[in-house]
Amino acid sequence: MKWNQLFVMMFFWIQIVAAQTQPKPNDFAFGITLELEAGGSIYEVKLPHEVYEGVTRADLGDLRVFNGAGEVVPYLARSLPAKTDSAKTRVPLPLFPLYGSDSESLDRVSLKVRRDAAGTIVDVQTRDAQSENRRLITYLLDAGRIERPIDALVVSFGSKPQNQIWKIAVTCSDDLENWRPLVISAPIADLMYGGFALRQNRIVLPATKAKYFRISWARSEDAPVLETIAAESATATVSPPREWLTLSASGKKSESGEYFFTSTGYMPVDRLRVTLPQKNTVAQSTFWSRNDDDDEWRHRSSALIYHQQIEGEDIANLEVAISPVADRQWRMQVEQSGGGLGEGLLQLEIGWAPQQLLFVARGEEPFTLAYGNARIEVNEKSPEILNALQQEDKLTIKSAQTGAPVSLGGESRLRPPALGSNPKNWILWGVLILGVLMLGGMAVRLFRQMNRETA
Repeated sequence: MKWNQLFVMMFFWIQIVAAQTQPKPNDFAFGITLELEAGGSIYEVKLPHEVYEGVTRADLGDLRVFNGAGEVVPYLARSLPAKTDSAKTRVPLPLFPLYGSDSESLDRVSLKVRRDAAGTIVDVQTRDAQSENRRLITYLLDAGRIERPIDALVVSFGSKPQNQIWKIAVTCSDDLENWRPLVISAPIADLMYGGFALRQNRIVLPATKAKYFRISWARSEDAPVLETIAAESATATVSPPREWLTLSASGKKSESGEYFFTSTGYMPVDRLRVTLPQKNTVAQSTFWSRNDDDDEWRHRSSALIYHQQIEGEDIANLEVAISPVADRQWRMQVEQSGGGLGEGLLQLEIGWAPQQLLFVARGEEPFTLAYGNARIEVNEKSPEILNALQQEDKLTIKSAQTGAPVSLGGESRLRPPALGSNPKNWILWGVLILGVLMLGGMAVRLFRQMNRETA
């Protein structure tokens, strides 16, 4: 065989290898058909939870988008910006305690108001406020300088615990005469329990723009002693909705108060919620996570978790915010100094904002989102292309919808290949061996020619 024939053969072998290494839809375990809005070239779609449960990599490296001809098109999985607590504006409000009689309706309380040159209230008194049969019945707040709608009021208690829970009502007004209700019964609490200070001090409101707010409570209750009240202003940014998955503790807790949970996928978790097994429980807890048994546990957050029921009202801690992490194994360690959590079912809820898949609709429909391949390498080119496209101001992105997941290559694609079982590897080795033989043959031929010339 002549050398030029060997070169031609090697060229075709390389083409075969290149064709073999291009992924096809059936190389993946599962697929989802993408339904496109008409008239677009670049689309985005929310990744459903089935994708996070079906991939084999936390970085979503075994995910591809195919067109109708089975060709891979450029794509990028990206996280949308979310509203955080630090993005809110918290402003202290002028606070005025008002006094009246037990039998006097709040709407009938007569006020004497003094304002400064800017129109801000500097003093408010009810008529005959010094009368002996009068007591604290409400707090008046001046929010006239707050430009944004207010979506929460944050109260500050005194240093001495009052050991009480109140059912708070909030009303608002623009003229101090006509009041409209915002919250009928919101619990706030200032408690000392088991050596822990437990204070629920945030009153959530529907986003409201008003000049004045009024806080009141049931006449049968002692008045709460409030030092300050701050307004949290609603922001224009909307937080992406989160999906939640409930995990039950596996096995029994350890003597050190450790509980273990396992997720079903690689969700980008950034919120945690705990469902305690018993009411009237409070404990300091630490959360850890890792990807698999070979990894080290990494600290994610520490928080006081509690669930109290007082006078028919449930007081429980809210979500615990953490930095996004796609680990599958979770550990919760509870300090045992306060008696732990007691017996019963402990559950951990993990929450995440689904990522958006951005892709170019090159070629013909139908487009398929394929995922789940333990043998494929990460595609580094698609993010580079789409990152460049996102810098274009005139870029128009249209929406796509996901259908039901279907099986493509089956669950066997989720297992790494056995050594020597991949035919692509044999082809690659064949090309390498052929290349070495060709180079060796060329060296021998060149050596013989040099000997003949010197003879």
